Parts: sequence; C-alpha cells; structure tokens
Amino acid sequence: MVDTRYQLRRRTTYNTKSNLRKLVYTPGGKYVCQYVKKTVKQPTCGSFNCDQVLHGIHRLASVERKHAKKSLKTVSRPYGGNLCAGCVRRRVLESFLAWEK
Repeated sequence: MVDTRYQLRRRTTYNTKSNLRKLVYTPGGKYVCQYVKKTVKQPTCGSFNCDQVLHGIHRLASVERKHAKKSLKTVSRPYGGNLCAGCVRRRVLESFLAWEK
C-alpha cells in the first residue's frame, strides 16, 4: 500500500478557498503539498450593454496585472484593453455619422 501522507508547508490547516492544496509526487519519491491559486475571471468589455470576453488579454490577478508586461494587458487598437472590437467599430461609425451630419 502506498503512503500518501504529506506535511503542510503553511500554518493554516483549514480547507478554505484561499488554502487549496494539491498532492504531487516528486521524482525523489516523496509526496509534497502544493498550494493552488484561485482562478481569475476573464476580462470583459467595459461597454455598459456588452459582456463579451476580451480576446488577446491574459487572465491576471490584480497584483500580477500590476507587474505584468504591457503586451499581456492590451491589444494594439484604440480602447485596446477596455472595449471589444465590435464596440470600438460601433463607436467609430457613430462618431463618423455624427460628424457627417
């Protein structure tokens, strides 16, 4: 029978959302405990009536987002990390048609 007991690395033993653990077998033949991060929601469009996912932008927690490269947080278009392509297209068309009147 395999012994799957392992030693905790942090102090808390409670099974909370922020203290999720995963059992991993190492090449040295030991079972160790690895702590799992919480999943982060995919960034969505900032327009008030559009909840579309923003493509090309990584899922990052706020602390990770602060220190991440700019290429992970935006796409190269106006309103790159805030609005989806459809909302930008709609906005450009509206402003162009309003300008033509």
